[in-house]
Amino acid sequence: MEKEKLSLYNILTREKEVVKPLDNNMKMGIYLMHLGYAVEYVPNLTHFSNMIIENDCGYVVEGDVFFSVDKSPNYGQLYGQLLDQTCLAVDPKKRNSANFALWKVCHLNLSLRRPGWHIGCSTMRTHYLSPRFDILSGGTYLKSPHQEHVIAQTFAAYEDSGVTYWLHNAHVTNNNEELGNSLHNYVTFRQIMAKYHPLALRHFLMSAHYRSPLEYSVLQL
Repeated sequence: MEKEKLSLYNILTREKEVVKPLDNNMKMGIYLMHLGYAVEYVPNLTHFSNMIIENDCGYVVEGDVFFSVDKSPNYGQLYGQLLDQTCLAVDPKKRNSANFALWKVCHLNLSLRRPGWHIGCSTMRTHYLSPRFDILSGGTYLKSPHQEHVIAQTFAAYEDSGVTYWLHNAHVTNNNEELGNSLHNYVTFRQIMAKYHPLALRHFLMSAHYRSPLEYSVLQL
């Protein structure tokens, strides 16, 4: 049987886009419009960084490109954290210890560079949506410094950028530890759906407030 396809009209791109199921059997009822990988958008990342430099909010030192937080008067607005309260990485190339990298030189080959952690998010969300949109979600751990950096560098490129509502979700835990790759304690959708109905998983995930941690429990499933 041919898989079900959904199409939505994107008012920003003014194109009809196919929405694909997250899982092959569509048991979860979760659909994706885009699944982009940063490596495919290197030219976009470069262009975005150049816009920041042209707007005098970034600078180059020995091939590395840094964002200047001094040019971001509202830096820290999301988390309410002052610059002197942040944990800062020491780098003699920085004009200000709070500055962060947009691009870094690869020391094994000085002709190559790699993007910083934050520039990809600004670039790809602007590419797929626009500089300004309604809702952005992510884990609570992303508030600072990641999303603070994303806000600052996006505004440096587009003064009309912004997010109306931020939704920061807590995590699923096991024995009070977050499930994740680094601890190798995660459980995949496929493993759960092999034993339980997909709706059982959906109901379990909705059993706690999105900003509250949820302890993984086979009994609740």
